[in-house]
Amino acid sequence: ILFLSSTLFFSCTTLRDYSTVYNELGSKNYDLAYQQLEAEKESIYTDKDELLYSLDSGLLAHYNHDYKESNSKLSNAERLIESYYSKSISQGINSFFINDNVQDYSGEEYEDIYSNLFMALNYIHLGQIEDAFVEIRRFDNKQKSLSVKYAEELAYAKENAEGNLDASIQFNNSALARYLSMILYRSRNQMDSAEVDRKKITEAFQTQPVLYPFDIPLAVNEEFSIPKDMARLNIMSFAGFAPLKFEESMGDISENGFTFKISIPEMQKRGTQVDSISVLVFGKNGESYVEKMEKIESLENIAYDTFNQKRALIYAKAFIRSMSKTAVSTTFDVLSSQSDDNETAFALLALASKVWIVASEAADLRTSQFFPAEAYVGGITLPEGEYVVEVRYLDKHNRLLSSEVFENVIVSKNKINLVETLCVK
Repeated sequence: ILFLSSTLFFSCTTLRDYSTVYNELGSKNYDLAYQQLEAEKESIYTDKDELLYSLDSGLLAHYNHDYKESNSKLSNAERLIESYYSKSISQGINSFFINDNVQDYSGEEYEDIYSNLFMALNYIHLGQIEDAFVEIRRFDNKQKSLSVKYAEELAYAKENAEGNLDASIQFNNSALARYLSMILYRSRNQMDSAEVDRKKITEAFQTQPVLYPFDIPLAVNEEFSIPKDMARLNIMSFAGFAPLKFEESMGDISENGFTFKISIPEMQKRGTQVDSISVLVFGKNGESYVEKMEKIESLENIAYDTFNQKRALIYAKAFIRSMSKTAVSTTFDVLSSQSDDNETAFALLALASKVWIVASEAADLRTSQFFPAEAYVGGITLPEGEYVVEVRYLDKHNRLLSSEVFENVIVSKNKINLVETLCVK
């Protein structure tokens, strides 16, 4: 009884209510969204969710322009991911007998990688360009190691689990990270290095068509044709939110009492209503400029793609765990059938083990809430000066979804002039 009680306790997943946070985000009250998450921290997260909290709060702090706080939270998330990768054996053993929810949340690959990109953006806004370059290099190194990170575990999984484990991933180059690196180099007039990034952007689109099913932004080439007496204003916009997880269960209770259940997480894209983004720039002397932004990266495509590799391991683990539970239940059934008394301890254990199989098998549906779904970029070549910038988000029917105005934007030569926006719809 004690064992089953503890099992059911560990198998329960927290019902996380982010509705008040999303309401504030929808109203562009980023400060209130962050405060709301902090106020509800104890009810949303468990002691196994420190990483999840660090990711969520780090992104909300970024949207609230609290860049130092965002870096603090996202740096802690990165540290936790590194430590959980080689977590103590005890949690791994418990997860084999119960489910993955008993482990500390260790993050998805895209969460780990894109945390560095948002830290790079934080440093750009803080004017710490060298630190921004460091984060972009960390992003690049992590992305390059994806294909080999789980190689040994996947080989073992394919040998010990039935079914076809499709664990290949396509993501090997990020156009968004390369674009950010390119405009940083261009702002320093290091055009040879910027040219390397431009070529890498082209390669990202050419070699990963499933992840980039849209055209290379024209703004990429425009970064190389800026007159010497002019400056460049760059705009980066994020839209929607990255995928969430849902549970997919497979199982059956046959006529002879054989009980089998597997529950695994699957990803579901949330997408965005945004179909196009326009930028209007107004100068002090009445001049105006218009630019249409272009999509450069689908973070939701990359989240979905990189999840496949981990999903194969999750399936293999769930399969082995379910077979182990079923073996225990079947053993109790055999011992009970060999007993003269149908109400022996073995009969009770056989019944309890069937309940245990069904109740304890639960997919780990934890995932960060606030990474964006898509990224857009744009740029306008301007005389040096002070401007008002308005960003308008439109749906597929050309209806205005949201807009954001930035006053007193100073645009100067030989520096990066970056405006960043978000539409959560």
